[in-house]
Order: sequence, then C-alpha cells, then structure tokens
Amino acid sequence: MKHLITKIIMLLAIAGLAFSAVSCEPEGITDTSDFMLYYPGITDIGPNTTDMNLDATYHGAKPSEFSIDKITLDGEPVTTDCFSINPDTGLFSMTNTQNLEIGLYSFTISCVSGGKRYSFEDVITINVLKAVPDGIIAEPAVLTVKLTDITAPGDETVLPTSKITTDGTSVSIKSYSITNVRRNGIVISNADELFEVSSDGVVSIIGNDPDFVPGKYVLDFKLTTYLVGADSEEGIFSDALTIDVTSEPVGLTYTPAGTDVESGYAISSEAPVLAGSLDGIKYEIKSIVRNGTETVSDTPISIDATTGVISVADKNTLPIGDTYTVSVKVTNTYGSTDFDNIYTITVVDFIQPVSTLVYDNMESVIQEVAFENPVKTMDGESVTYSFVDLPSELSDLKIDAATGTVYAEKGNKIPLGTHNVTVKVQNIKSEATATFTITVVANPNMFTFVHWGNNIGLTPATDYASQYRFTSKADMTAATIKVADSDLPEGVAVKYEIDIDNSVAPNEDTKKAVTINETTGEITLGDKVWNSKQRVTMALVKVTAGSDEASQVSVKIPVFFECSNPITFEGSSSSISLEFTPFVYQVNPRSGGTSHAPVITGADDNFRMEFRTNFRYGNVNGPESHISGAPSVAGSFMRGLWDAFYAKISKSPNYGQKWPMSYYQGTKDGWLNTYALGYINCKTPDNPTGDYSIRINPGVWVDATGTYANGVLIPEIAYSNDGTEPDKAHRNLPVAIWFDEKF
Repeated sequence: MKHLITKIIMLLAIAGLAFSAVSCEPEGITDTSDFMLYYPGITDIGPNTTDMNLDATYHGAKPSEFSIDKITLDGEPVTTDCFSINPDTGLFSMTNTQNLEIGLYSFTISCVSGGKRYSFEDVITINVLKAVPDGIIAEPAVLTVKLTDITAPGDETVLPTSKITTDGTSVSIKSYSITNVRRNGIVISNADELFEVSSDGVVSIIGNDPDFVPGKYVLDFKLTTYLVGADSEEGIFSDALTIDVTSEPVGLTYTPAGTDVESGYAISSEAPVLAGSLDGIKYEIKSIVRNGTETVSDTPISIDATTGVISVADKNTLPIGDTYTVSVKVTNTYGSTDFDNIYTITVVDFIQPVSTLVYDNMESVIQEVAFENPVKTMDGESVTYSFVDLPSELSDLKIDAATGTVYAEKGNKIPLGTHNVTVKVQNIKSEATATFTITVVANPNMFTFVHWGNNIGLTPATDYASQYRFTSKADMTAATIKVADSDLPEGVAVKYEIDIDNSVAPNEDTKKAVTINETTGEITLGDKVWNSKQRVTMALVKVTAGSDEASQVSVKIPVFFECSNPITFEGSSSSISLEFTPFVYQVNPRSGGTSHAPVITGADDNFRMEFRTNFRYGNVNGPESHISGAPSVAGSFMRGLWDAFYAKISKSPNYGQKWPMSYYQGTKDGWLNTYALGYINCKTPDNPTGDYSIRINPGVWVDATGTYANGVLIPEIAYSNDGTEPDKAHRNLPVAIWFDEKF
C-alpha cells in the first residue's frame, strides 16, 4: 500500500495540515450557517512542486457548480493558470508550477448546495517558499547505519546523527522541521516515526523500532533563517540529508507467489519486493524442486539477476501436471540470504484465455467506511489483477491480485463524488479490462464537535473549552449542564458516555461523581466533585453518532469544572484569590506557547507559585500508547516525557520530582527554555516581571515515535506567602492544560 500512496498525500500527511473556512456575503451569495466547505491547506512547499490535487469535504447538502472566485498572492489579487477546479466535484488541481512566484496564495471558492450559492473566502492556502540561502549544510550529508542497530540496538549502540548548520557565512538558522522524506525515491507517510530534528538542528534516527525498513532515505527540511541585517524568513532545504540504512536481504515477496503455466508457453512473474539494501543487488536461483521431492537443474526456468523476475521459456516441453518450487538466493553488498520455496510453478494442459471482466458499480459508499467490490464475471484461468492508471485521489483503494476484489479499509480518505476505477486481468494468453464507478457519499453520522458552553463569559464559546466555574457546592450540585452547540446531524441516534479511565481528577470518586444523560448529553455533578481547595476536574465525554456500527462516528471531548475557592495561609488575616480565565489553556505541543496570566488579588510581593510534583494526564484523542496517568505510572505518556528529560540532563529519572516543569530548578541549572517541558513564569527578585503565566516549550511534548500529545494535563501548583520557593504545604489545581496540534 505504501507504494501506492502518492506524493501529494504524503506531503499533506507529513505537514500535519489544518482546515479553515470563512464565509462572506456578496450579492447573491448566502451565509454558511447550514453548509460548510472544507479543503486541506498546503503549507511549506517549494517551487516546481509535483502536480497535486485537493479534495473537498463538506457539511450539508451535496454541492456542485464549483468555481474559483478569487486568487490572492500575499493579499493582492493575481491571475494564473496553475490552478483549476472541477465544477462538478470540487477537486482542486495545481499543475505546471515552475514559474509560480514565492508567497502565500489564498483561494476563495464558491459552490451551490441545496439551491443556494455559498462562498468561502481563503478556504485554501498554499505557501510557496524559496530555497534556503547558500551556506547551509548538513554535516555529515550522508549517514550510514546498520538496520540491526535500529531494530535491535545493544546496550552500547549509539546511532549516528547529523547537524543542519552553516558553513561560517553570515546566515543563521532559527528553527528546524522535517518536511518530506523519500525512501528509495518514494515519499513515505510515517517520517515522524523514524526521524526527528532537535531545536538546535541535530537530526536523529528514532531507534529500537523492529519494523524499520532498510533503504536510502532522503530528507528535506523547512528552516527559518536570517542574514545579518535582514529579517528572518522560511525556506526549503531540499535533498539535505541522506540516511542509508543498510542491511543484507531480510525479506523477499512475490505477489502472487506462484502461477500456472501451459506447457509450451512462456510466462514471467511480477518483480518481487525486497527488504534490504539495493546496493550490489543480485538474484540467482538456489534450487528448483520438481513435484516436492526431486531437485532438478536442467529446466527452462530462469531468473533475471537484476530484477528478480522468474521466467519460464517459450516453447518449453515441461510435462503436464508437474509442479516446480523455486528457491532464490539474493546477494547485496552487505551479505546473502536464501529464500526457500519462494515461488511455485504448476504446469497445466490448458489455460482458459481471458475475454470478459465485469464489476458491479458501487452506489452510496459511505465515506471512510470499509467496503469491498468482488469480481462479478471473469472467464479466464490462472489470472492476476491490477489497477490501470489509478488516480492519486483513489490511492486508498487496494486490490487483491489473486481474486480481483477491490476494497478500502475503515478510515479511508477516498473523496466524495463518483470515481471511475479501471482494473486489468491477465494471464499468459490474453487480458481484459473493466471500468466501474464508486460513488462516495457523506457519512450521515459525521460530526466534528459538541460544545457545552461556559459560564465565565468567554465568547465565542466554541473557541474555548467547555468550562464551568462554581463558587459553592450548592451551585455546583444544582447545575444541569446542557449541550449548547454541535454539528450533530438531525435525526441520528446519539449516545453520550463518560470515559472515566481517561478523565482527570484528584481521585476516582471525583471522576465517578460526574454523570451524563446518555441520550441528551446533560451533565450533573455530585457532591464529591466539590472541594474546599481550588481545583479543576476534566470529564472526558465520548459522543457516538449513528446506530450502524460500520458507519458510527465517535469524538471524545473534554468538559471542565472548577471549584473556585481562595487560597488561605495559616496565620494570615486575609485570603488570596487567584483565577485563570480561561482556566483551560489550549496549546499546540509542536509550537508551544504562553497562557493568559492569572488574576491575583490580595497578594503582595512575597507571593510565589510553582508547579508541584503531581502531574495528572488524560489521553483525549492520542494513540492508545499514550497511557493516561502520572509519571509514576509505568508505561504512561508522562513517564516517557520524564525519561526523555532526565536523559537530556544525564541523570536518572525521578518520577516523583518536579524538575521537568520547575521554574526554580530550571533557572538554577540553565535548561528552563531548552530541556524543560514547561514552567510557571514566576515573579521573583531576579524576575520582577514574572506574571505567573504558564509557558509550554515547543517540540518536547512528544513520544519516542514523534507523536505529539493530544490530551489534558492538570498539574498541581504550590504557593507560598513569604517570598520562599513554595513547597507542598499549600497547593491546589487551578488550571488545566489541553494539548492538541489543531490549536
């Protein structure tokens, strides 16, 4: 499947793209309250990009009559024939870009839905960057590493690294990110699972991966650079680094793994897929066994030493009924491997030629739902099937080469609309083709959000997490929190439930005290949610639309509740009020950021606050490997972050320590803005402008595979009122940090 995926899909996947839609209302154009149009936005590409297409998705009635109404370059109108749109399907195409100017292209697209015309301003953006300035190098530019050092490293294995740097000219590099990665010339989709680049430009291989595939990897980078006396700018460093993962042949696959041949006819296998280095590659037949017992040498069966294609010669005199099992030896620069019984040839008296191939058309295939389309009629024997000129937008389609069944897996990204699919069936005598249509329709259960609003005056509410602040137990337990907004489709069955395991609260009793009506989504809070200390609880609500399991859509959504109580100190005649508004800080873990500062009343210059030692994390929509819990939980996502931090400072991990998020320790040891996961910008004599906002450092909330956090952290915060570093005597949970790359 990886070899079917086109460069455009890979570019979109690696770039981690966002959706945007903005409406406008010129004469004859309606508002977008009941219809929305979406395109993936392309970012960070260079000129001379390979031709590519973008598919439209939508919410509402099926659209048509698409047109490009306006193109701007850096805000100014432009005309160009590099871009076009299919008026029926909305497929957006980008071709012949050799002379495109550098800059940000934005596109206004309009279409008709339900008899109305809608317009979406800047719904597509394409950021064309120039190449980085001369003088930037990867040192070294080529890394060579053994596959076994990646897949099964020893205790003392050290994988090689490269550094993106300058050759001493006046150019400097401000930031680094990996864009495209090609293995043996094919763009891959899982680059972030294989390689990473640090904030200072060190490129590393992510090791201990048993599924790592050998081959030559070529990496492109997006860099932010600046010259002396000039502003910073972004550019593409193409073909910057080659990582040659070497290996003797470790896998060989023929598809299909055998064939029938009619006596006297020639036939050739498909070229095999080799796992291993291609340097010095040579294929040879190790042995041929006739009818399972007799090893033979004088046969009309041969192998191409360069391609591995196995052939039977024309006008052969092989006896009818014989079966020949071929074993192959493959040699490259790094060694040789025998692949026994890898291909089977059966001699038959007659093979029916192919003259007919028929598939049924597929109507109303639901988007992202698994489906299959078997062959309806075929009259040949000993055949193989393959696609003919499969369009790039259908790259999620697969075909069984032996049976001809065309299928797609759950979650496929085949775009809406009607698509033509052509299949070829062939044997040694003839071939036939058939074309059928697949009409993909929107999932009637599709939705993207449910929102419970807020009671702290944040507008628009949908831009903020659902969050409720209460100042008394009576108010909290009396509240019924209803769904305020959603794009759930009308008439579809909806089920609401609390995902207790991934909710975040001080204890299990608090989690269980949050209940939800599974039909209406109304949330109620029991006594145990309240606490005399200020603290936040996150209930993770799973919303499932649809009664048909195959097409059900589920989304997990955090809802937050705060017990708002002042901070009190023994011996003090007054209390201190501290409030983050919003009390949920939404942050992109890739780019990091800084929260709003809390509003603090009743405190003097001796007030201090600092993260404590309890860091509770709940996985929202991250992978299953991002196990919820504190750093003390074995295998948890937070433990992995603690391990990575302590490895950087060359110390043994302490899972009960606050160092990875400590302002005081980070300031003392100098890693506050490098290795630290984050910190509170504390106000101290040495930092008088500290406002107690929360800083999340970029690029560190990520696991060993390169997957970023998608979840909620509710950290414990400690306080002091005498100018000293806070300890555990006074602590609470006044804020939640919600990580998601869409923020």
